[in-house]
Amino acid sequence: GGPTLVFNQTSVDGNSEEPVVPSRGFLSYPTFNRHLLFRGNLQHGVPGFLALPTTSTVNLRGNKRITLLINWWNDKPLGPNCKKVETKQAKSLGVYDKEGLAILMATPEVSSHKPRSVVPDTLQVPTSRSERNRHMVKLAGHDMIWFDLPKLLAPSAWMIDWQWSQIFGNVCNLDLHSSVVSFLFRDRLPKVLVFVDAGEAQTAAAEFVLPLAKRNTDSLKFVFADPKSTENAMSAFGLSAKDAPIAVIHQTHPTDEKYLPPASSRALTEASLKGMVDSFLAGRLRRIGGNDADEGEL
Repeated sequence: GGPTLVFNQTSVDGNSEEPVVPSRGFLSYPTFNRHLLFRGNLQHGVPGFLALPTTSTVNLRGNKRITLLINWWNDKPLGPNCKKVETKQAKSLGVYDKEGLAILMATPEVSSHKPRSVVPDTLQVPTSRSERNRHMVKLAGHDMIWFDLPKLLAPSAWMIDWQWSQIFGNVCNLDLHSSVVSFLFRDRLPKVLVFVDAGEAQTAAAEFVLPLAKRNTDSLKFVFADPKSTENAMSAFGLSAKDAPIAVIHQTHPTDEKYLPPASSRALTEASLKGMVDSFLAGRLRRIGGNDADEGEL
């Protein structure tokens, strides 16, 4: 099965992250009797795409991973998140077998077992892009994290210290039919909406969008938007899907203001995006009037 990945990042309210972009991580591949302990408020999950090919000598259950998860709480959570399971119900679910547990604990394998701590190795992420793969995970809120790992990765327990150019965040994906819309409107940071087709085009744009997003974590929020499913958002700027790829800026606090790139540099490139962002932050980018996107107003 896939490994457990833990970032040095917490989420205070389930939406915002601290720090915005993590810099360290812990990657632990499953093995028999491995016990992993970490603070529950750290971002964590099991990225299935990192699962390694299995053999009968490594995992008798094939691709299935079985995890016993135990959470320790200072206070009992309220229902329905926490519900007491009666003994009868536990037995019917097959998760309570007092007699079977007693037999298991008496076996030589268990009675003679001596726990030992595992000192994780430090994973060296190659500096060359040709020797590493870039992966993406979606967090519990709406943000996404991109991180690099070596193309050749052994199934072990790894501590990871990413270099600046090996992990990115401060980006989410616009879905007009989800709660991300209200989340973005509540966010006090101006939003840089990057309208680009999902897939290869977005992957190519991410090469220059992600570093720019990371450099501006305190001043801007970056959002990828697929023009095919976000035309309503584009129309608010006087645009349509045929205008993509293009980036715009939407400021929702303290007033609603919209900004387009200069007419001479609307094609989405690294230089045009950086120029628009720099002009906006310097107060040189003129906002458009309402939903009117006439070039004369820029």
